[in-house]
Amino acid sequence: MNAVAQPIPLRDVVKLDKGKPPAQQDYFGINTGLYLTPEYLRGRGDAESVKPGANAVFVEDGETIVLWDGSNAGEIFRAKKGVLASTMSRITHGDEYDRDYFYYALKGWEEYLKGQTSGSGIPHVDKEVLGKLQLFEFVKPEQTKIAEVLGAVDRAIEQTEALIAKQQHIKTGLMQDLLTKGIDEHGNLRSEATHEFKDSPLGRIPVEWDVKPFGSGVASSAFGPRFPSTAYSENGNLALLRTTDLDDVGNISYSTMP
Repeated sequence: MNAVAQPIPLRDVVKLDKGKPPAQQDYFGINTGLYLTPEYLRGRGDAESVKPGANAVFVEDGETIVLWDGSNAGEIFRAKKGVLASTMSRITHGDEYDRDYFYYALKGWEEYLKGQTSGSGIPHVDKEVLGKLQLFEFVKPEQTKIAEVLGAVDRAIEQTEALIAKQQHIKTGLMQDLLTKGIDEHGNLRSEATHEFKDSPLGRIPVEWDVKPFGSGVASSAFGPRFPSTAYSENGNLALLRTTDLDDVGNISYSTMP
């Protein structure tokens, strides 16, 4: 019979290594490395090629890292091989933890950790709070099985997101056709083979259409106010939507909104 798993404070089982600024950015010489930023790890950007500094922190695929500084401080990532950015820290654990299980166990604390950030200017992870987080130390085979189940769910999510992205691409093309060609009286997409078109600043459009400046159809517009990080509250009843919370097609990332 297996012993009952006990919760272990994180400070007793991990080592933190804070990333460092590179010696040179946009570098393609000898000993170059990919600089791992949050945007790159979220899949929203490319990694910059840099010259690592003498005290650079190199990480391998699958290691657990945490965003230490910034508006989303406390976000947990799986590393890709490269040079760790100065805003992030690697969390190294011992052999008592399965690597994937450790990532998922810590990921479960992410929202709490993000809500406990400190700092009067740029928010950062509270090291004391991080150290007090507790992870259950199941026997290794049980940890591995837990990670396998959660990994299967992640893969299903990735496949669904890929399908959504494909459909979004199709939708974008369809919108372009519908909004520049329109639908005829028979419910079909207009074509230059069957309808008369003309040139316009937007390209070829039906001859009976007109192009007007966007502002001519807008009654009013307003910009949202800017809030300092000190105005964010874990217990607030409103989320703040920023441009950084939008992807390339305008979808909102609710998980990154403070």
